[in-house]
Amino acid sequence: MPDASMEIAVQPMGYFAYQKAAYDYMPGLLFRYTLHEQSKYTGLTKGAAFSLGGYYRIQDAFIPTLFIETDSFAFGLSYDLTTSTLSANNYSRGGFEISLRYVNPNPFKPKSQARFY
Repeated sequence: MPDASMEIAVQPMGYFAYQKAAYDYMPGLLFRYTLHEQSKYTGLTKGAAFSLGGYYRIQDAFIPTLFIETDSFAFGLSYDLTTSTLSANNYSRGGFEISLRYVNPNPFKPKSQARFY
């Protein structure tokens, strides 16, 4: 059976946009669970992670979020749940959102151990 280890991290996030009199501020917090698994035979390590948390668009919406990461890709699913007076216009229904993120270099690839003197 391969050796496995797990890391847990808290990722605070924020987004702010301002244009003329309009602004958008969205703080958030994700809990990220990273799993590293090492092959018993080759010693190679493969990593994956999933994140669970949410964002709050000030005076407008709550957005629960789930991310699954493998190699350089992250697939996200979130639901934009309206909490403002606009909820009367959409009958308190929000909307699903999907996202795809590519990170280079691969965050799960082991760093080179080469040393130059």
